[in-house]
Amino acid sequence: TIIPDDKFQNCSLLTSTILPATISEIGKRAFYGCSSLTSITLPSNVKVIGNSAFEKCSRLNSVIWGANGAALTTLGNLAFKETALTTLFIPEGSNLSIGYGIVAGCENLEKLTGSYLTPDGNILYKDKFIKAVTRNAFDSEGKLVIDSNWMATNGGIDGYLFFNNK
Repeated sequence: TIIPDDKFQNCSLLTSTILPATISEIGKRAFYGCSSLTSITLPSNVKVIGNSAFEKCSRLNSVIWGANGAALTTLGNLAFKETALTTLFIPEGSNLSIGYGIVAGCENLEKLTGSYLTPDGNILYKDKFIKAVTRNAFDSEGKLVIDSNWMATNGGIDGYLFFNNK
């Protein structure tokens, strides 16, 4: 089952939701601008989160992944742009493609968990490479701290991957 593009766009009364297990795709801008949404629980078989799916959900501070998001293959451009996330778990997946600016404008973002970045811009997770990470993927304009010891050990990465972070 697919949540269509724009389905709940600007639904200001939506505060939290647990999506049913039958959902496999969240369309573009499906929850865009849901300004009261604070948490969302994604089912284990979600494969695609479309571009701007949760963009401008300014109070969204919790994303819970069923089965750790193992089925996810696409995390679209600007997926969590301008949310209140402080931590974002990046799911494991050997075919995961991460779009640009997924956390752009997330001023409270402090931590990415569940993944390890390699010098060539891939994410290494439990010895599996994620398929692709787009430039500016983690441009959070916030407090996200990149471990300088990791950078020194791994020879650095594309400077735009973590644009506007410490």
